Amino acid sequence: MKNRIHKLSWAVAACCSVLLMTSGCGGGEDKGPKAIVVWNPFVISTLASREDVRVLFDSTKIPNEIVDSVVVAKSSLEKPGGEAFACAVIETFYEVNKAMADPAKRDDTLKAIGQKFAAVSLEDMEKVVKQTKFYGTPDEGIAVLTGAELPKTMETVVGFCESHGIVDQKPSLGFGDAGKAPDAALRFDASYIEKVKKGETGTPAPAPPTFSLAWSEYPSWSVFGVADSTGIINGKKGELGPIEKKWGVDIELKEAEYDPCLAMYGAGQCDAVCITNMDILQPSLGRPGVMVLPTSTSFGADACIVTSDIKTVEDLKGVKVYGLEKSVSEYCFVRNLELLKQAEKDYSFSNMDPAAAALAMQQKAAVSD
Repeated sequence: MKNRIHKLSWAVAACCSVLLMTSGCGGGEDKGPKAIVVWNPFVISTLASREDVRVLFDSTKIPNEIVDSVVVAKSSLEKPGGEAFACAVIETFYEVNKAMADPAKRDDTLKAIGQKFAAVSLEDMEKVVKQTKFYGTPDEGIAVLTGAELPKTMETVVGFCESHGIVDQKPSLGFGDAGKAPDAALRFDASYIEKVKKGETGTPAPAPPTFSLAWSEYPSWSVFGVADSTGIINGKKGELGPIEKKWGVDIELKEAEYDPCLAMYGAGQCDAVCITNMDILQPSLGRPGVMVLPTSTSFGADACIVTSDIKTVEDLKGVKVYGLEKSVSEYCFVRNLELLKQAEKDYSFSNMDPAAAALAMQQKAAVSD
């Protein structure tokens, strides 16, 4: 599975942009790609590095289709304390979002999230959270999981994954609680958010069961790292924060790069994982899961950036568009072509690491195919 988050940190991406602007290496003959499809931080850093590039289209045209989330394994939910674990994770997420919504706490909270990306400034973090739109309240999360659009969206996402060889077979999907879709490979269930919204609590236990959440650096997922550092929860095994005590569970946070997180989930080495609605499809075939919490959606965080000579989408015909195949980048590209009434076969999407593609455009450097 192609990963959502690249190993190159936000700090490195920001530094690349600064070096380009201060060294002048962005000048001279442009031998670089004319079009790339990348995600943040590469969108922000590329646009900042050159005045003659722009966004042709982006994920604002496909709102709520690329959904970042927390998925809990069905088998973990069925363990004693499993439902309380899901609720504790959900409440943790919303507690940090409350701080972001509070004008007195917003800057410090954004800075804390930005520290996970090292060199990202407060100004850039404001851009990030606009382009990565958080589902920051229980009502927003419930609306996503119970809305009429989600089944249609997932049909589109599954169709793309089937046609592009991302899944071995079509996973069965279910919408609602366990009683409505007990055998689904992937179920979307708002009942846990509803419990949190109602103010329910767990049962304190002398020896709380431990459940683990695998997460990687990404705006709406780094919330869990912030919750740990601010004492909302204690991510160490065997140590409990206030929310864990409230729900009678021990949350162990396992931070890793995105691909290892997916591997941990598939191997049963964690109970829950931070993952996109696209990337969970294949793992769900071997380990059924339940999306209990949508955390954010891409709303401009994935974009097709072009040089000034590309005026319209038709100008991309005959031009290689570089981006990571079998990823949200290719999905964003294909879906925008569909919305513009264009045929995918008329365009060339060439596989390239997003960091490399962004740097080549920033430096006007030739690409080796």
